[in-house]
Amino acid sequence: MSAQVWWSEGVLPSHMPRDRFMRCSEKQAVLDWTGSFIVQSWEGLIAPTPPTQIHYARPLIGDGETPDQLDDGSGRMLDRVFGWESKYFFTHEALDFMKRLTLPEARFYDNGDDIQLLDWNGTKITEPAALFLPGALKDSVIKERSPGFLEKNSFGRIPKVLSASRLDPDGEFVVSEAALSGPTVWVEKNYKATLFFSNALKEQIDAAGLAEDFALRPVEVITE
Repeated sequence: MSAQVWWSEGVLPSHMPRDRFMRCSEKQAVLDWTGSFIVQSWEGLIAPTPPTQIHYARPLIGDGETPDQLDDGSGRMLDRVFGWESKYFFTHEALDFMKRLTLPEARFYDNGDDIQLLDWNGTKITEPAALFLPGALKDSVIKERSPGFLEKNSFGRIPKVLSASRLDPDGEFVVSEAALSGPTVWVEKNYKATLFFSNALKEQIDAAGLAEDFALRPVEVITE
């Protein structure tokens, strides 16, 4: 018998256009927090007090400037869903959707309140956005049946793991039935750069018209 859950390509850095990137502030306090965030989020823990600044580079055009005409009057410059180094961000409709869910383990760090997103030149970004930490960890990946994930070395004292940041979207990915119970959105113990969603939550995302933003991809669940 088989079932299905989903992983989000939307939160992978590779999902963003090539002319966008994200970088953290060079302030030591922010760098320290970034390291703690990654380690603790990988362990399914709530991160410490968030940094005051996170740089987010908007699209660059021509000579590298970001002209005023990039703002088309829609009030939306950030993608609804995006991510960087095991951090997951939601804005506008996607943020409203996520905050309506019952996610007792999750934390949202709001832009302009808990954190401050900055433009490439240091200008404050005022759009509603949030850094999201699911605070829920599962260990359901069946490594030997998941050739879609490639092995890589991590940095510093973090042990060698399998990372979704080098994921092959067309490769097979299989998890055990442990993925079917517990939280509806989570991170996997050995796959830290993406979020996983239950099938029921995927249906809600589709109904909300956010399927393209979350870019959910199927995961086969093997049940015995």
